[in-house]
Amino acid sequence: MISSEQIAELNRIIIKIAALYRQKIQYIVDQTPEDQDPLWKLSDLEELRKICEQLKLLFQIRDSLPFSNCNLTSM
Repeated sequence: MISSEQIAELNRIIIKIAALYRQKIQYIVDQTPEDQDPLWKLSDLEELRKICEQLKLLFQIRDSLPFSNCNLTSM
């Protein structure tokens, strides 16, 4: 059986990975001059896609666990 502490740890991991995703986007935006649109390199997009896939899997795992009242609905 999964404990509420384990679910809380999974939620902390999800929050950390989501923060990494946001940081990556912010880094790309910050590297772009103010008078230009952000430049999205294919490698950046691939990295963001992988992070997004990891988050989706973690959400699926978390949402399939008991204690559904422990789920985060937004970040």
